[in-house]
Order: sequence, then C-alpha cells, then structure tokens
Amino acid sequence: MSSSSGASVGYSPPTEPLFDVHHWADWVELLCVANIDGAITSQMAAKRARLARDTGEGGGELADDASGSRAEISDEWAVRVEEWFHHLEMRASFLGEAYPFAIAPDRRKLSLRPNFEARHRVYLFLLISSSLRNFKRHQSQLTSAFETIGARGMEKLMPAGAEIHVFGASAHRTGRFSLPHLWDNLVELERALRGNLLVKKDDYSKHDHGDGGLDLVGWLPSGDSAEGLLVMFGQCACTEDWTRKQFSSSIDKWSSTITLQTDPRNSIFIPLCPRKADGNWHKKQDHSRTTLVIDRFRLLHLLRDLSDSLVALPVFSVVDSILKDKEDAA
Repeated sequence: MSSSSGASVGYSPPTEPLFDVHHWADWVELLCVANIDGAITSQMAAKRARLARDTGEGGGELADDASGSRAEISDEWAVRVEEWFHHLEMRASFLGEAYPFAIAPDRRKLSLRPNFEARHRVYLFLLISSSLRNFKRHQSQLTSAFETIGARGMEKLMPAGAEIHVFGASAHRTGRFSLPHLWDNLVELERALRGNLLVKKDDYSKHDHGDGGLDLVGWLPSGDSAEGLLVMFGQCACTEDWTRKQFSSSIDKWSSTITLQTDPRNSIFIPLCPRKADGNWHKKQDHSRTTLVIDRFRLLHLLRDLSDSLVALPVFSVVDSILKDKEDAA
C-alpha cells in the first residue's frame, strides 16, 4: 500500500473496546477499501484481527485474546466478526443506494460498489475522518474540512435564511469569525448575536488563537435590532472524545462568557456511527439531553442533495488517493 494511506501493511485496528462494534465495522470497511479485490470476507476480517494481535499491533482486548484453546479462540472470533457484519448489514439497509458497499445475503462478504458516485465519496470522507489514527498525514486537512461540512449540515437544520459560520481562527479560513485572536472573535460574536460579554480582554492570553470550544454558530436574522434570536451553537469532533466535547459548546459552558436573550440550541457533529445493529444509539448514556447529536447517518441524510458540491472541496483529492491505495488480497 502506498504511503498516503498512512500504513504499509494495512490499516491498524481500533484501540476502542470490542464492545464498541461500530469502530470495528469501520475497520472492516477500510480493509475492504484497501483490498486489491475490493472485497473482504468475515474469514479475512478475523484473520486480520488475529494477525494484529499476534504482531502486537492490536492492543487492549486483542492482546488479552491470547489465552484459551485454539478452538475457543476461533469460536469467539466467529461471534465477534458476525457482530461486525450484522452492524454493516444495518448500515446497508439504512443507507440503501447511498452506501458505498454491498453486503452478501449471508453477511459474510463486503464489497465495494463498482460504480462510485459523489454520495459514496462523501461517505468515505466521513469513514476516513472517523479513523484519524490511520491517516495522521492528512489529519489537519480532514478535521478542517469536516468543520466546513458540519457547517453545511447546520445550515440544513436551521430555517431558510439563517447565517451559519465556522468560529475561530484558521490559517486556511476566511469569514466573519476568522480573526486572529479569540477575544476579537468573541467581540464579533457579541455584536452578531446582540448579547453581552461577561468577560474582558485581559481574561484571555494574547496567544489564545483558539475557538473557546465553539466550532460552529448559526442564527436566524430577525429583521430588527431587538435582542433575542434563534441561535444554534455547534461543535465538530472526529474522535471518540465527542462525548466530552459535546458540552464545550453548551449554554452551561458559555453562560459565564456571554449572556443572550434566548439560549442557543446546542449540537455536535461527528463523522462516527455510534449505533447498535438495530440502528439505535450505542451507549445512550453518553448522550446529553441538551445536545443534538448529528452522526454519520444524520449528516448523510441532511447533505443528500449536496454531494456534487461537497466533492468539489480540496479534501476529496485525499479521499480519491486513499480509494486508489491497494494492498494484496488477504
């Protein structure tokens, strides 16, 4: 496999527990993308997982799998891989023609669709962005592009005519809230939302060029100058720590920074697919009742009419490069 994939012998397995089946299903999809035949069977997936364990590439629960008889271990892996493919079947059923893979009726083989469309490339972007440890070379480009795509998703959530902006400085971004220092962006936020800042400039380091935990902000212009707007705050997260990050854009976090006439609706956009095989949320206890979670499925639904424009983003050259990277059949 060429170096643009971030690995010479295949993609590393997840570091998350085996209980988090969605991460392992993602890994199977990546292996399918990388395989020279454009397909992977359940037997091949089990073989790759055992190889990762034996070479020390797979830590955690994979490393713990070394005990037990060969027959016991084989049976355990058969059950695990069946769970992964059952989850993949749910994705295929939920997404239909928008899913870039086809799964065999017996749930033992996953194959790339022969004719790739724009919506399939969007799915691959979200898949790749969910596995940044395998794409460290492109991590900054992927996360930055995900904020842009998250903003398009927020635009679909808000009423027509809403203003949506990415918040915070970036070397490659322009816009209303792309000023060099966090304080300057906060002042602009106060002006845009007709709020009242509760902080002062000397509360922030002159070297603070961050976003304060706010990636996206949207509001609906009201046609007047009175206080009180329909506002949405948002965070974008590409890793499992989204469960913590969902609070960084919440009103509980921001109420000590700015007061608004009406509390903003909080949201978090993630490229992951944290769901069970029945389509419901995986680990429901991780979801805050005050945060709207927009995951891979919901993003694909919101952006279903925008695929052609999204794939024009520069990051999709990375997606195409990864799609072309192939390794020998397992």
